[in-house]
Formats: sequence, structure tokens, C-alpha cells
Amino acid sequence: MRQETQSVLEWGSDTGRLLDPTGLFEVVKGWKELGGQSEHTVFHLEKFGRVVKFTLPPNFGAQGAVAYLKNIGFSNRLFGDDIRFHGILNTDKGPAFVISQPFVKGTAPTSEEVATWFEANGYHSTGHNRWKNAATGTEIADALIGNLIKTDDGELIPIDLQVLAEGAAASSSTIQNSLSTIPNLLEVRGEIFMPNAAFAAMNAERDEAGLPTFANPRNAAAGTLKQLDPKIVAQRPLAFLAHGLGAYDGPPLATGLEFHDLLDLFRIPRNQPILTADTLEEMLDAVATINRERHGFDYGTDGAVIKVLDMTERERLGATARAPRWAAAYKFLPEQQETTLNAITIQVGRTGVLTPVAELTPVLISGSTVARATLHNQDEIDRKQIHIGATVLVEKAGEIIPAIVKVTRPVVGATPFSLFEHVGGKCPSCGGPISQEEGFVAWRCTNFQCPAQAVTHITHFASRKALDIDGLGEAVAESLVRLGHCTTPLDLFSLTEITLANLNTGSAEDPRRFGEKNAGRILASLQSAKSKPLHRWLYALGIRQLGESAAKELARLHLDLSELAGSPILAELLCDTRPDAKKKNDILTKHAISGDVGPVVAETFSAFFQSGAGQQVLARLAQLGINPLSDNYLPIPAAADITDKPLTSKTFVITGTLSIERDAMKELIESKGGKVSGSISAKTHYLLCGEGGGSKRDKAEQLKVPIIDEAALQAMLAGG
Repeated sequence: MRQETQSVLEWGSDTGRLLDPTGLFEVVKGWKELGGQSEHTVFHLEKFGRVVKFTLPPNFGAQGAVAYLKNIGFSNRLFGDDIRFHGILNTDKGPAFVISQPFVKGTAPTSEEVATWFEANGYHSTGHNRWKNAATGTEIADALIGNLIKTDDGELIPIDLQVLAEGAAASSSTIQNSLSTIPNLLEVRGEIFMPNAAFAAMNAERDEAGLPTFANPRNAAAGTLKQLDPKIVAQRPLAFLAHGLGAYDGPPLATGLEFHDLLDLFRIPRNQPILTADTLEEMLDAVATINRERHGFDYGTDGAVIKVLDMTERERLGATARAPRWAAAYKFLPEQQETTLNAITIQVGRTGVLTPVAELTPVLISGSTVARATLHNQDEIDRKQIHIGATVLVEKAGEIIPAIVKVTRPVVGATPFSLFEHVGGKCPSCGGPISQEEGFVAWRCTNFQCPAQAVTHITHFASRKALDIDGLGEAVAESLVRLGHCTTPLDLFSLTEITLANLNTGSAEDPRRFGEKNAGRILASLQSAKSKPLHRWLYALGIRQLGESAAKELARLHLDLSELAGSPILAELLCDTRPDAKKKNDILTKHAISGDVGPVVAETFSAFFQSGAGQQVLARLAQLGINPLSDNYLPIPAAADITDKPLTSKTFVITGTLSIERDAMKELIESKGGKVSGSISAKTHYLLCGEGGGSKRDKAEQLKVPIIDEAALQAMLAGG
């Protein structure tokens, strides 16, 4: 931000736009102050019928200096406004832009009136007070009720809208003039993203609500698309830009521009700007233009795509197995700046990973100020010889995530930073031990009760495949942790109906009471969880390397949790390090231990219960009277009566739509001694196929794996 401030002042000085503060303040004396938003101080000069705005740092109207100045021209052309830029005033808070525009008398419209006005002018809402005219490409942001004025005759006048894209005149293509040219099939390809302005607004709302904020728009968009709850997805400000044509059945399109016209006809938002070139020189100029202007886009971009326009030529050029020959991506070199690494802090993530973060002297890169950059892990630090006090070269990876490229000026005699030594071998959040698993570069906190991991642990503990606590999702877990009711999953068993019913799952400004009904569901589920089988409890504890399959195999080998905590089987797996120990060790052979449990699981599990955190878990479970029992106990299969387990030693893969949910079918098969795998292999005994089946059915046929339906499975269970 300091660099932008300096640039603004230098520009103002070079162009003679620095204003005399003495004369200016004399002129404004006696003006009626109207107030304004955080970035504006607004005055009304009644004599001239104009409003004067001092747009203050740091954000110049939340757009940046260059975008703010461009917006003046955009607004004048689009809305017939008369906004004038008078110059720059150097204040003790930094440079302030001084502009004026006509005074409009009226009142603030309602949200419905704003929406009606935009729709009447050919715009459609893209969320978060943003509107777009698909026909022209014009895109407007910040369309709050305070940024338009309703006059006495009911007309709405824009006074402070942000024009993100000015657009162009509506196409005169014949496609737009004839409904008879609408295609029978149009497959559009594009990209879902989260606009920068909408991302910032969403993060501000989450921060106010006490919720964790997202790191960057790309990760926020990707995480949103992975959400299973459509209600959560609907609340996130996702946007879409079309850029490619897939399957098509309709009137011939002569060029790519006619495809763009077709998108505009259907009001499908598309990538902008589109620049055309006839020569190599014009093409390079177009790429350079996009490189200059891209920092003003409302999304991150790291390149330009060059395409042949003529569709016939595209067809003649064809494509390779990976990409079309008629298109090429030109990647921009990331902007890089030198700065000083002042300190390194350690963050504990929600999964327990310790991440070193560089604290930098702030520097402007790709349109925003960078003061921090992830160092990823100790291996990255060692490879780049990173140490405190060094001058480093910083860039934005993919134009989004700040990263240190290299050390450019080291401190003489300095040694690379050591994460383990810096934290003294203990988690900065809880003081528990940290470990680095073999084959992994990350250091992790192994404390089940680490507060930094509380939300993740509680959410996992309550998940469907764990203890299935009805009504306890991530939002409730966040509220329980934020308000101090829970720091570990086992704290859930101390909750009362009053505490849960009065739980505020909203914010201080917008509280939402959880209620007695929801509280009752959770308490009933917690009571039921106490008698859940051993393998569900093992999975719920969230021990590293212990997935569902490993948890079920451990439960098969041990009667209850108490026996498992001091397991001689796991001790033998740790002692006998031979690769084929499970086949040659007399103690282990009789147990027929599957590949899901080996030395890695044995080491991780044993280390957990020998740690202080693990001992506290056992003690707390004892206090609660919980000692989960195995529901698939079969430690020595050869000596067991398996008449009630007709699927023993059989491996199944499930595909297609069944009469019951897939998880329920999986539990049924496993309860009868079978094993369920996620993929077909030569070792698969049966493919249980419902309606459909797709690629798994094809692969089963190739490998000659028997394909059965539910009726055949029921016959097997009945002994047929």
C-alpha cells in the first residue's frame, strides 16, 4: 500500500495534479457535509449544485487507484454522468482523490426498486450486489441502495456504482436477430470462479460472524464446489465465465465471434476482453495489453489464450490427444519483488499440520500488498536456504498465492531456519508433541485434544461414518468451540440440553438459537454413540493412518478398546520388521491379518495410546463408562465358527443404483464376513451391480470377474 501511495503522489506531482490544501480548505469552509461511507468524505456545494468527494486511502473506493480513475470515465459514458477529477490532496492519512459530480435530490430506493431498474436496463443479477448485461458485457458492482438516488418523479440515478467491465455495443449479428437460428444442442465449457470483490465481501461477513475466513478466491471456489450441501453452495458468491464450445447442433458458426454472439443471445457470461489480431505484431500487442490490464480484472489470471477465429481452419488444424492445435496458452511471467524476511511464525492447521509462514516487509505485487508468504515445510526451507533477516524474492504463484522464490541476499553466517528447534518440539497451540511420519515432509501435532484442531476433530467424530451424531455438523462444531463449550470431541458428552438449546450458531449481530429440538437430537445421538461398535470408535478418534478398513481389521483382532490399547498383536508387528512377517511369524500367522494393518498402523496406533493425549482419552472414556466392544471379533479365523458369515474371505465391489444406500449394503456385506473394495482388480471375487454400472462393469467383464445382482447376493447369504 505504501508503494501505491508513493506512486499516486509521484504521478500527481509529475502531472501537476497536486492540490494546494490551504486554498482548497478555504473553498470548502461552510459547505454542508453529507457524510458518506468509510472511503469517502462528502460535501455539498449548493451554489454550484455539485457534490465534492474526498476519496481517502487506503482503498480509493475499495478498487485501487487506477481502477478508481477508470471508473470515472466508465460511469460518465454509461450513465451520462458528469464526474470530474480535480486532483490529489496530500493529507496526513495519505493521498486523497478529489472529485465532484452533480447533486441529485431524492431518497434511497428499496432493494426491489434497484433490482427492477437494473432488469429494465437489460441486466441480470450475479449475486452480492453485482449486475451484468449479457448483451453488452457491461458488469456493475457495489449496487447498494445507498449508491443510487430515487428522484421525486421516481427515476433512479446512479451516483457511486463500480463499473467492473464497460462492455461494448450489443452485437448486430444475425444470430441475435433471428430466433430460427437457435441451436438444438449447445454445450458450453467454461470456468467457475469467485470474483475478488465478492470474495472480500464474503470473508468480511464470515469474520464478523466469528467464522474462519478463506485464504484466497481459488481455494474458496474449489472448496465450495466440493460441498455436498447445496444450501451452502448457494450462499457462496460463485460466478461462471464461458470460453469454449463443446457439442453443438445448430446453424453453422463461421467464426469464434459468432459463438460469442450466441452466448450473448442466451445471456451466458463469457470471458472478456476478446481482442482480435491479423498479424503477429498485433497478436503480441494484444497479449501485452491483457498483461497490463489484467490486474484490474475481478479475478486472478496468469495468461492469455490465443485462438484461431475461423471455424473451418480450426477443423483443418485438428487436435492432439491433449489439446487443440488451433489454440495456445501464453503464460505471463509472474511479477516479482524483493523484500526482507523479518520473522517466521508457525501456524497449526485444522488437521494438525504445522506450516511455517514468512512475515515480510509489505510489498506491492500484482495489484495487492503482500506481507506474508507460506514456506510450506522444512524441506522447502532447507532447499532454499531460508533464514530470518534475508532479502528474498517474492512472487504470486499462479498470480494468487504469495511464495518465496529464493534468497537473493543472505545474512552472513546465518543457518537455515529449523521448525522443530523453533517450537522446541512442541505444538505452538497446545504444547503437545509433534512428529514427522516416515515418507512425509510435514510436522504434525499428534494431540487428540489440540484446540487448533478442535473443529475438525469434533466434526469428524460426529460424522456419519464415525459415531453419526445427528445434527452436529461443522457449523455447530464451530459454534461449540468458538463459545468455549468444547475443546475436544469427548467434551460433547458433558453438554446439557440448556447449553445446546441456547447455543448461538449465528453471530452476535445476527444470533440464531439452536433450539430444544435440535439439542434433543444431538443428546440422543450421543447416548446412542456410547454403545457404537469398536471400529466406529476407532475411526472417530481420527488417529493418523487409521481409516475405516484398518479400524475394522483392528476391531476383528481385539475384543474391546481396553484390550486394543495394550495389544500384543500390534507389539509383535512392531518387533518383527520382516516384509513377510504376517506370513512367517507364528504369533501373527494365525490371525490372518489383512493388508489394512501393518507396521505403520501399529506404530501410529501404539504411539497415540502411549502419549499423554492418548492416556487422557482412555481416562476420560473410563470416567464416562465407555469401553467400545467389537461387533466383528474373529481373531483366529481358522478356529472360528463362520456359519453365520457366508461371505468370509470374499471381496466385493459395488456399483450402480441399489435398493438400499451403498453404505448400508457395504455394512451388510461386512457383517457377513465379506470385504468391500472401491475398485475392480483380479483379486475381486464379485461385482455387485445395480442399475447402471458404467466403467466398473466394463472392467469386471475384461477381468472376467463375476457380476451379480442383489438377488444373487441374497441367495449367497441364505446359503444358496
